[in-house]
Amino acid sequence: MGFLEKVLWVGGAAVVGAAVRGSRKAAREHQRRVGSPLSFDDGITEQEFAHIAETAARGLPRLESVHIDGMTCAVRVRSNSGLSTWTARVDFNDYGHLTGAYWLKTENADSIIPEHLAEVIQAEIRGRLASSRSGG
Repeated sequence: MGFLEKVLWVGGAAVVGAAVRGSRKAAREHQRRVGSPLSFDDGITEQEFAHIAETAARGLPRLESVHIDGMTCAVRVRSNSGLSTWTARVDFNDYGHLTGAYWLKTENADSIIPEHLAEVIQAEIRGRLASSRSGG
């Protein structure tokens, strides 16, 4: 093995090691975020969030079901063919607070439906928070 090959192997190992460490750090941070106790004292109650999310979800094409749990909205959507369904989950738990930031998980990365849902809910949350801060 030549010098260049050794350098490439060592460099590759370092990159893989860094990726693994980064992945572990991200997993720990995810656990810290979702493990934070929910606090609905920033201007939107839990019931108001549920109403916002349910209203946004009802506007989705092919919606089969919607489930709200805390600061998370999960939906089941029929496929274009109607032969199957897939799910998406939008988590608005920002370290226990409802800020409008969200994390999205979907079984159908090709669909714009989950991101559209997240953005509609986000806009409503941010609008209500801004209104409550300004006294309106």
